[in-house]
Amino acid sequence: MKPFILVLFVLLFISAIEYAQVREFESYRNSLPKISTHDKAALWPAQSFYQRKSEWQWIVDSTWGPGVSTSQKLNIFDTYANLIQTRFPLFYRLSLNWDSLKTFWRSKINDNTSNGGLHQIMSHLAWSLKDGHSASWNVDISHMPLNPGTPLFLIPCYAVWDVSHFGACLTASSEGEIFVFKAIDNHPLGLEPGDVILGYEGVKWMDIVEELMDFHIPIFGASSTNEEARNHDLLISAGINWHMFSTIDIVKYSTGDTLHLSLEPLLQLTGGHMILAEQMDIPGVPKPDYEQYESGSYGIVDNQNIGYIYIYDHMIYNITGFKQIEQIFLEACSEFI
Repeated sequence: MKPFILVLFVLLFISAIEYAQVREFESYRNSLPKISTHDKAALWPAQSFYQRKSEWQWIVDSTWGPGVSTSQKLNIFDTYANLIQTRFPLFYRLSLNWDSLKTFWRSKINDNTSNGGLHQIMSHLAWSLKDGHSASWNVDISHMPLNPGTPLFLIPCYAVWDVSHFGACLTASSEGEIFVFKAIDNHPLGLEPGDVILGYEGVKWMDIVEELMDFHIPIFGASSTNEEARNHDLLISAGINWHMFSTIDIVKYSTGDTLHLSLEPLLQLTGGHMILAEQMDIPGVPKPDYEQYESGSYGIVDNQNIGYIYIYDHMIYNITGFKQIEQIFLEACSEFI
């Protein structure tokens, strides 16, 4: 019999919507938001989006065009708002008058409301629910390349975990400092684990967040329920939102120097797939292969008598060739014991 091995179960991250059955898995995945790096031919703007505050609404309106008719916009809004009203189970924990809120946002929809304007309205209506399972996004907007100047505020959630747009993974301390804990090799900005992200263009990141939220910049993401978790999500969103700025302010871990770097070198990034899992790599234990829809993985920690299981996803996919998490779990336990 194999010696006993301590098993640690690690929640790498969990998808937000449970499905007992997914019959058209590829169609479902293709409808989810995708982080898309910039076009290879993207040009560096003379001014960043952040520097053009007087033009913010014009930029939002012109980026994605007029969209569908006003009546269709109203129908989209009403369908979502009424669905939330009849099926959302967590109003009891919110000091929120949904009737008043939906009346307020619905009144903003008129013949001048653009496609981006509707996304502003819908995404901030959903944000008010303070629930990571409840979001609203426009698929065309969420699949659009994040060229410099794109007026879209990305917030990490179950649908926004790809940080290849920035080439580095961030985490935050309880004091609100934002750290790099993983970066691609030869990062265009020279980012390394331990570097601290202060903000952009001489402004602290959370002050920028307040400005973006006050303006109701279109959101791509969802709100966590707990205030502490929500603030953490906003902190670690700093990197993937570089497309709205021209310079970034960092403190180098290796020297302690404060640097103000042009973001133009990030145009060198060519994509790939980098998952924001706030966890260091465990020696000897492979992480799940996101591209192959792996729900989890397992292994034995190098030079230790410890078994380690990653749980990437608890959704059940009835798809031939893909292991479900319970199968991976049982295989791991059989291997370890």
